[in-house]
Amino acid sequence: MKLYQDWEKLSKMYPDRQPGWNNFRSYLMQSYINGEEIEGIDELENDPDFMMNAIFACVPSDKYDYAAIMNLCGDDAIKSYFVMDTCLKRFYSRPEVIAKACKKYISLNETKNHITDYMNTQTTEILVRTISEIRNDKNHIEDHLEDLNELGEILKTRFDYILGLYNLMIQEGKSPFTFLAEHYENNRHILPFIADRILSDILNTSTADIKLCSIASESEEMDKLLPKAISFVMSFDKGYSDYVCANAVCYNKMEKRLREELIRRAIFMKYEKSNMLKNRDIDRMIIVKKP
Repeated sequence: MKLYQDWEKLSKMYPDRQPGWNNFRSYLMQSYINGEEIEGIDELENDPDFMMNAIFACVPSDKYDYAAIMNLCGDDAIKSYFVMDTCLKRFYSRPEVIAKACKKYISLNETKNHITDYMNTQTTEILVRTISEIRNDKNHIEDHLEDLNELGEILKTRFDYILGLYNLMIQEGKSPFTFLAEHYENNRHILPFIADRILSDILNTSTADIKLCSIASESEEMDKLLPKAISFVMSFDKGYSDYVCANAVCYNKMEKRLREELIRRAIFMKYEKSNMLKNRDIDRMIIVKKP
């Protein structure tokens, strides 16, 4: 039995302390936090329950880096979803710590079956939560671009694979958003990332590009053009439409993205039109100068 769950071993370690299951475990935790010598410490650092509580027990200090405890976690502990969940909650302000832990967590949970890995909801959840926390450090985002790119590629590979299966299931009439969401059990952390992916896929189609260019060319204010663009995008994927309409954050994100897309196209088309007129004027000048 593991030391952290063994009453007999704990009672022998602390015979002069106040007896009690929780007391003995607290004494052991305090000994560990204080850096005291403990027999079987490797066992403790591989125990997910112990390390999860040790992470919560660490407090910020000028004397030591309290997040360094993640470097002490054994593979069995880091491999645990609950330890990584605790890490994300405790060290949300330390992007470099959670990025390193996330990469190791995903690596340790890899199997020889890529399908199993790509469809693993728990590892995908930890992945997207890590990306979200890193993005929140907006003042130092440039320092984390390498980590974001690496983790983003892992997520993209997972989504690409599952969306590749969509073509085989199209006869069921499921939307790409619904197909992805079902694979990840409608996980609340993963759904916003699925929505971002589906919106990007929609906007990358030639149909969407032509339609948005057509909308942007209309001589109306942006506030009048935006609803047309939103309506068009919503018609692509019912699952995406239903989710975004029920999620204010995702809806606002989509609206902002479409506004940027329309403005970009409007500026480009205005430039193209202006450039075309200049070329026509040059042609006329050449004709006039001809003898």
